[in-house]
Amino acid sequence: MTRGGSRQTGNRATLAGLHGLGWVATVVAALLVIAVGWWVYRAVTLSLRERNEAALLALVDAEAEFLRCMSSGRPGGVPAVSIISASDHVPAGRTGESGEVLVFDRQARLLLPGRFTHELADLGLPVQTGFLDLRDPGVDLTTGKRPALARSSLPRTKMAGLATEGRDGVDLDGYRSYRGVPVAGAWRWLSDLGVGVAAEIAIDEAEAPARVLLRAYAVLIGLVLVAAGAGVVAQRRNAALLRKIREAESEARTLGQYTLVRQIGEGGMGEVYLARHAMLRRPTAIKLLRPDRTSEQTIVRFEREVQQTSRLQHPNTVQIYDFGRTPGGTFYFAMECLVGVGLDKFVGEVGPLPEGRVIYILKQVCASLNEAHGLGLVHRDIKPENIYLCRTGGAFDVVKVLDFGLVMDRGSNDAIKVSGAGAILGTPQYMAPEAFLRPGSVDARSDIYALGAVGYFLLTGKPPFSGQTVVELFNQQTKEKPRPPSEVTEKPILPDLEHAILACLEKDPERRPKSANAFARELEWCRSLGEWNLDKARYWWREHGAELDAKYGLASKEWSRSGEELETMSIDPKGRGNA
Repeated sequence: MTRGGSRQTGNRATLAGLHGLGWVATVVAALLVIAVGWWVYRAVTLSLRERNEAALLALVDAEAEFLRCMSSGRPGGVPAVSIISASDHVPAGRTGESGEVLVFDRQARLLLPGRFTHELADLGLPVQTGFLDLRDPGVDLTTGKRPALARSSLPRTKMAGLATEGRDGVDLDGYRSYRGVPVAGAWRWLSDLGVGVAAEIAIDEAEAPARVLLRAYAVLIGLVLVAAGAGVVAQRRNAALLRKIREAESEARTLGQYTLVRQIGEGGMGEVYLARHAMLRRPTAIKLLRPDRTSEQTIVRFEREVQQTSRLQHPNTVQIYDFGRTPGGTFYFAMECLVGVGLDKFVGEVGPLPEGRVIYILKQVCASLNEAHGLGLVHRDIKPENIYLCRTGGAFDVVKVLDFGLVMDRGSNDAIKVSGAGAILGTPQYMAPEAFLRPGSVDARSDIYALGAVGYFLLTGKPPFSGQTVVELFNQQTKEKPRPPSEVTEKPILPDLEHAILACLEKDPERRPKSANAFARELEWCRSLGEWNLDKARYWWREHGAELDAKYGLASKEWSRSGEELETMSIDPKGRGNA
């Protein structure tokens, strides 16, 4: 075993140990779910309280309005007590199974039969109207209990005490009614009629939905805790197994064709390492499939990405050198090592680009896509992150289109089987409407839409649509027209380039440029064409490239013999597919 291989064995063991720390993420995720669940519970509870308050106040207002109508309809005016004691009075309403509307005078005497009049005798209370005063018995009379004091010695209910003092209010936390039942209520004193009106509902009924939600939240906490515990156990077991696997593989990786130098990136399916070939000595990027995310469908997709991309030879498309499997079964491919940065990060650093530079970049992407579309391949994930701005071979602002992981061969049914029929794939901010509505119908014009969205981003620093959720983006992408770039940025944008960009963003594919070449020809008619060229690009990188080098480590991606070797990977020729 080489010295570098021995050192790598220790490094891999350390990484395997760190993998076990995944249980921390599991616990944090569990706590986050619990916190979000509690926030939802509190939000719904507050909403229910607001609903109960509104319902009670509505009953009070309705009863008050009815009483005022009764009063105004009596010739010469009739005292309020006479009005509400009349036989033609009907209570304004009640809510739920226990809601009750009460009308009472200044002495807190109930002036009209209530909802529970038929129970008064059984509860030991006066049955006749005008004799029952609203007092707090201190106990729940409906349970058979009776107060120790005479009723005349009991205090008024909280509602009656405040209302007869002329103080309107709402109490959703609960107080005892004249029957001793805990209730929530709202009340008002009608000074023009000399009576009070109240609406009450049993607190158990008012809070029933919240209690159901609380029980559901308790069940959620239990499930989350069980899942978190299982996750921690699984993480520990996986870490131990991963250590053993990687220790065994490291012994077999002391000789081979590729030497991994350092990790330089990480994607959705794999990790990317700076590497070199044992004989060619050229800088190479090695992409490895993550062992902890391996599934048959993932491997098929990963291998298909390599096979499809290896068919492309245009200099603006990342070049694939080799692919296969390690002796341990890890799938990999070797590709051109890019010394550059994604357009998303680039624009994030320097801001919106001048029109000439945007045209310079978009024309190169068109050239890459033209080759792919000519072979019947649709990228399906054109976005700033998948377009690198590089310096290579003494040239600057060289575009490289990468990550053909979602590529679809329009001439093959295998792509549909791998991706899943009707599967929505891509990045929502840059997806064409048909990719949302009819995923199986995407074609080269869908890439044109995405490229137009990239051009919009380069000019303004923002995508055409920026909904916070997939649903919002779906509605925007399928129904709304994007704002012209000139209205989004303070920089002036010539109409010809703006028209070309917006033509790509048409909802109807038939109204977009028919091909990448057609879009490139439209760009060539723009007046800003030629304002950016290789000399200006070279000057810009000399002036500003050091800042990007320092932040993104671009210089470290160029090959150096002093780079510390992580490991040597042996290639299994039998594992290589047909490109």
